[in-house]
Amino acid sequence: NPNDDEIMADLGLRHAVRMEWDEALPLIELAYRRNPYQTSTYRVALFLYHFAHGRYQQALREAQSIGARMVAYSHLAIAAAQAELGQFDEAWRTLDELDQVSPGYVSRMESDLAIRNVHSDMVAALRSAIDKVQSHPRKTSRRLHEGVALLPVAAGN
Repeated sequence: NPNDDEIMADLGLRHAVRMEWDEALPLIELAYRRNPYQTSTYRVALFLYHFAHGRYQQALREAQSIGARMVAYSHLAIAAAQAELGQFDEAWRTLDELDQVSPGYVSRMESDLAIRNVHSDMVAALRSAIDKVQSHPRKTSRRLHEGVALLPVAAGN
């Protein structure tokens, strides 16, 4: 149904995870033009587009716009963009939040994204970004649910 904005956005997202930008972008953009109050979940498509094209600041903005704090993918997207921008302390904190939402997600990330038909090049790019964070010395860790502000953590943990 070309008049259903949500179906249009969903189809755009499905094309985006497969890196079919010529199909994805017009659908997502039109869906948001028609309905600016469309759920922010479909902004994942815009994050993927900017991330794939090396526009990491724009990717970070889109990832932060997703706003789904209880969904692993929004944290993954934010951490990946932060990593590519060299914001490693922030990315570590975001990965901590990801682990709160979905414990151990990073270790099963590739298989989860593959099940969701995310293009293998995108999966590799996201893995590379997360690996950059994990190889970067960790200065601080935010323990959000323990009531402790910032705790020093040994490098490599």
